[in-house]
Amino acid sequence: MICLCVLLSCFGQTVNQRGHWEGNEVVIAVKHFNPMMDLNYSVPIGFDADWIHALLRESGNVEPIRWKRCNTVAEALKAVETGEAHLAISGITITPKREKQVDFSHQYMRSGLLIAVPDKRSTMPLMEVILDPEIWHSLVLLFILYAVIGTAFLLVESRSETRTVRTLRDAVSLAHETTSTIGHGAIYPTTWPGLILSIVAFFVGVIVVGNVVSTMSSIRTVEHIDSTINSPEDLRGKKVATMRGTNSVDVLKDDYGSRVEECDSMQSCFDMLDSGKVDAVCHDAPAIRSYLKSPIKTEHDRKFATVGSLFDVCYYGIAFQEGSEFVEMFNRSILGLQHKTGPGSYNDIHRKWLGE
Repeated sequence: MICLCVLLSCFGQTVNQRGHWEGNEVVIAVKHFNPMMDLNYSVPIGFDADWIHALLRESGNVEPIRWKRCNTVAEALKAVETGEAHLAISGITITPKREKQVDFSHQYMRSGLLIAVPDKRSTMPLMEVILDPEIWHSLVLLFILYAVIGTAFLLVESRSETRTVRTLRDAVSLAHETTSTIGHGAIYPTTWPGLILSIVAFFVGVIVVGNVVSTMSSIRTVEHIDSTINSPEDLRGKKVATMRGTNSVDVLKDDYGSRVEECDSMQSCFDMLDSGKVDAVCHDAPAIRSYLKSPIKTEHDRKFATVGSLFDVCYYGIAFQEGSEFVEMFNRSILGLQHKTGPGSYNDIHRKWLGE
């Protein structure tokens, strides 16, 4: 009996019949991963900070939290594995390799990798604008409009003795002047049907001619990101910065053959990109988007843009010591909050930190 008591006291905290923590505090291993977990404050903030509070409330736990700050995901998982922490959370990707080390809760967020490159933009050369198929489509539509309205003018004006529209050339010229809102010159309608037709042609011209002009203007002024990297396949052999000790390191090296530079912060990743030491930054989508949306500090801070779409889709989960009795309790809370609405629900926290 004495040995049993000693064993329980060494374990520190166990689960009572209701699934609550017994002891003075819940120890949670975390690492900085904005916007999931921001450790730049005395008390961590972010999606996962709010999420873990909501999960503990959902399961009926009121014990205080002690945050164990770690430098890498590997360090946080090690703390859980050795019993220094009860659980770990900070946008931790569930992988087969990690599942051999710890137990994971149900996944609670779908994520993946995004690529960021220098935001070098250029306008399309004039010759490319002229040869653009969209321009030719608009011009053909305009010429068809001239022919149809011109033919109509020729027909309705044919019986007027004072008509100025005598040939098809005159009719097309009048159609052009009317639809392009230039106004009438020596050629003009002399009948009521011709006058009504010119009014209709004027308003049709405002729409069609305006569309042609705006199409040419938008194609000419549209900006394109000039980059040799536009998809994950383009990362092969390239220097890519990402966060140290994260799943993205293995993915970039093993799956895409990138030369990876591991950094301790997103700021360091983008500093390397800004200085030309790497060709791209690649990391989890929430971190990339959060950095690019953060408040501008100087005129030089935001010279980057994402290219391609989300790839290497993954899922985040909460890590527990193998065999932990808390996994099932948290799984019930995760499913409960994902199906709830209103303050404190999964969707409410998601909108607050990720805006989606």
